[in-house]
Amino acid sequence: MIDGRLLTELWEFFKAHADKKQIDVLAEKYLDIMADYGVEDDAFKEALGSDEDLDKAINYYLDLDEQDEDY
Repeated sequence: MIDGRLLTELWEFFKAHADKKQIDVLAEKYLDIMADYGVEDDAFKEALGSDEDLDKAINYYLDLDEQDEDY
C-alpha cells in the first residue's frame, strides 16, 4: 500500500531526474498513474506539504481549494 510518505519519496526521485520545464505536467501525470494503480485520496492528502510542485498537482487532482491545504 502506498502512503503519503512513499508517494513523496517516489515523486522526489522522478523530479530530480526530470526536465524542469515539464515538472507541472509530470506531477499531474504522476498522480494520474498513482490513482490508476489504486492509490487512495488519503495518501495524496498525506503527501501535501512535502513539495510545492506536487502540492499544486494534488490540489488540482483532488479539486481542493486553498482552505483545504492545511493537511
